[in-house]
Amino acid sequence: MSRNLRLFGGAAIIFYLIGAMNDAPAVYVLAGVCLAVIAGCYWLSRLAVAGLELELHLPRSEVQAGVKVPVQIILRNIGVISRPEAVIQIPVRNRTIAGLADRYEVLLPPSTPGAVSEATIEIALPARGRWEIGPAVLVGTDPLGMFRRPGPKSQPQFLLALPQVFEIPWMWRRQLLSPAARLMAGARTRQGGEFWGIRQHEPGDDLRHVHWKVTAHRGDLVVKEYARGRELSASIWLDVSSASMVGSGLHSSLEMSLSMAASLIPALLHMDQAVALLGQGLPPSLAAPGRGEATAGRALRALAEVQPQNGRPFSALVTEQARESRPGLTGIVITSGVEPGLESALLAAAARGMALRCLLLAPGPLLTPEQRARQEHVAHRLRHVGVQVAIGANPKELSRVLNELVDRQGLERAVAT
Repeated sequence: MSRNLRLFGGAAIIFYLIGAMNDAPAVYVLAGVCLAVIAGCYWLSRLAVAGLELELHLPRSEVQAGVKVPVQIILRNIGVISRPEAVIQIPVRNRTIAGLADRYEVLLPPSTPGAVSEATIEIALPARGRWEIGPAVLVGTDPLGMFRRPGPKSQPQFLLALPQVFEIPWMWRRQLLSPAARLMAGARTRQGGEFWGIRQHEPGDDLRHVHWKVTAHRGDLVVKEYARGRELSASIWLDVSSASMVGSGLHSSLEMSLSMAASLIPALLHMDQAVALLGQGLPPSLAAPGRGEATAGRALRALAEVQPQNGRPFSALVTEQARESRPGLTGIVITSGVEPGLESALLAAAARGMALRCLLLAPGPLLTPEQRARQEHVAHRLRHVGVQVAIGANPKELSRVLNELVDRQGLERAVAT
């Protein structure tokens, strides 16, 4: 109830009581005037929202988290009378991450019959996820501001905010790869593949691939072998288990992990790697190594809508993938590192000959002493067997964490100790 409505309502009651106690008809008239003003304002507030149409328009359906998005508001007066200034309220809510919501207000000028009013407002999207913009609501009022009446609503619009990413220098990308992948990435491309080595000729081999110099030296036919498809591949194992998550909402280990994965995927693809992304709840199609911008787009859209998953532990996924992985594969594990039993699964994966890199990411202030000790123990055991490991405790320093991961000297110091 507005202040003016309370004043006029209270005045009407007081005038009525005074008139009743003193039998004064003139005072009844004053009470009636107050009630008439209230009734008039009520009907004017209804007229302020009648005969109007409201629309919202977004420039695109996908954006990067952390940017401001211009939203166009269009108000049409399809009635036969002029309308006063209109207040438009626009709620904004994140449907992926709980607790992220905001509200914006826009004031549009008075409109004449048939007029179209337009305005543009910039809406900030601080995090990834599917954002619901609207429905925008027109709030009508009377000249005295007694009533605020909701009017026509627009259709809600949805916008997908992709995870925030950081640039990874070329040298860091190269250091992330396994030695075999680095060798192939530096080789010349021939016949649609990367030169890998030589082998004995087999029936059906194309004679155009014969390595004539080596053949002349050995006396037997030797052909050049080229890496194709999965030969040049990297696999990112992402922990999205709710049991491993430290913190909640925007300030959680999951958000750190998603931002890291979203930065690594395009970086590895630019190194001509076929990239696979595995994690509970992620689309199965991403588990098959893919290349190009289409693969990056699918992966980033999937990461944008990831939510904590209940079910089997992350260590089970590591064990399963390690069993199927071949030696020389680049495997990047992104987890908080606080799950009991994860250490054994990672050590078993490292023993299979794959090039394992491990990122343990969790907000430092939110870790319990037990979780911090477990994280550091996992890092120590992995470094002892030669696995590159880095621990990240600050969401704003993910680039520094990755630099630590690819620092060979840091790895050698850790192994030596």
